[in-house]
Amino acid sequence: MLTGHGSETDQDAVGAAVTTIAYNMPEMVKSVQIISALMDNDGLNGKDLLDQTQQLCNSFSDLFSAVEPNKPRQDVYTAAKKVGTRSKRVLYTIEEEDVADTNHQGVLNDLVGVVAAATGKMVE
Repeated sequence: MLTGHGSETDQDAVGAAVTTIAYNMPEMVKSVQIISALMDNDGLNGKDLLDQTQQLCNSFSDLFSAVEPNKPRQDVYTAAKKVGTRSKRVLYTIEEEDVADTNHQGVLNDLVGVVAAATGKMVE
């Protein structure tokens, strides 16, 4: 999308990727909240998960700003890398804990995959 033909950016494709991400974020956050509530609070992993998710959401905000027209492409690459790092941290935090609700964990993993794929398409 961003590195397509020459210096042209496919704004429609970028818009579609942003829409996909924005559409899936509320469900992802809802699943994180449920998983967080099920985590062992003695170890504070539930709080860690919420903190990591907040940082991920902030990274998406940076990514959305970076894909605005006339922004340097390097900003998009940097923001997308940050999203990838934060996504891994969210998943790692979940995997550290033996969460009883595997249904919500599966939904969250699926949503993270969708969001990651959309983010990847933005920097193709």
